[in-house]
Amino acid sequence: MNPFTTGTTDIGTEGINVFPVPAGDVLTVSGLPAGTTLRMFAADGRLVLTERTTATTHQVHVAGLASGAYVLRIDAGERAMCKRVVVE
Repeated sequence: MNPFTTGTTDIGTEGINVFPVPAGDVLTVSGLPAGTTLRMFAADGRLVLTERTTATTHQVHVAGLASGAYVLRIDAGERAMCKRVVVE
């Protein structure tokens, strides 16, 4: 599965916030649609984290990940978007 090529509609960046970047222990994602799936991919394309959200704001614990750049894919049904994040 390629996280960057989809047949889905872009969620759009309006209202969705990912912070802090760079992240230390926790990455917060707010403004999420209900039932969103978050997937984090390492720079080499490996899936390193998958979480299902139950609220409009979700905290992703990234303390166990190696420092570096990641792609956070946000999937909400037929809609999706990707955000670049950095973990310290």
